Amino acid sequence: MSTYLVPKPFHYFRVNDLDEALTLASRYGEEAKVIAGGQSLVPLMKFRLVTPNYLIDIGGLTQLRYIKEVGNGKIAIGALTTHRAVENSSLLKEKCPILPKAAESISGGLQVKNRGTIGGSVCHADPSAQYLPALLVSDAEFKVKSRRGERSIRGEEFFKDVYTTALNADEILTEILVDVFKPGTYWFFDVFNYVGNPIVAVSMRLFPAPDGRVDSIRIAFAGVASIPLRVREVEELLEGERITDEIVQESIKKLDGLIEPPSDVLASSKMRKHLAKVLLMRGLKSYGGG
Repeated sequence: MSTYLVPKPFHYFRVNDLDEALTLASRYGEEAKVIAGGQSLVPLMKFRLVTPNYLIDIGGLTQLRYIKEVGNGKIAIGALTTHRAVENSSLLKEKCPILPKAAESISGGLQVKNRGTIGGSVCHADPSAQYLPALLVSDAEFKVKSRRGERSIRGEEFFKDVYTTALNADEILTEILVDVFKPGTYWFFDVFNYVGNPIVAVSMRLFPAPDGRVDSIRIAFAGVASIPLRVREVEELLEGERITDEIVQESIKKLDGLIEPPSDVLASSKMRKHLAKVLLMRGLKSYGGG
């Protein structure tokens, strides 16, 4: 482990508008990093695990702080919306409640909640981050901009590897679109933390048929792979079924064969797999429709 406690020297730009940020990102490309709240990037810079020559601070772009319903069954969240704003949003609590629950689970105190942003967490792409599976089951789309234009990236296509996304060096995440949950939707979020660090998290979104069987279901995990992982094989097993003890056990067995989590200083692969199976069981058994 590096013993550095200060970043390598860098050039710092605090921008006044998005166009300025995009111009700088286009000019400096791979040599630059974009910073908003800095709750993830600054610690990496202090240990010189990340050493940008240029730092583009977009934290003052208040136009990227919003949560609003935009029609077509979607809610738009500005990339610089803080964890606290997500946690306290009455709109999200009513129409996409899994995201406030994920934000509530983020530890680190007031500074992290009030300065850290949902867009920063997404772009940091920590495979254990709580937001990421919640966004996958909410059918998230990520809108990104550059001087070349704007494009939208689907949730599962955005995350490529540990701390790696589909963003090009000259692109900046500006907005996240998530589904409005239909009335009657069952949702579940839970996470195992160790000394404030998320180990494994699960998100679940289930819409029941009139007879209580599973009409549709989405299940995603954090902390079990190099990216947030949606377990489609488990979803396919559950669709059309009642949630009985037998189908829960079949689902756990199916999950056991699908994941091989990494080991790290916080938890072994075996422990992460065990926790994932426990969380899946909790989520399915707490559904009362079966």
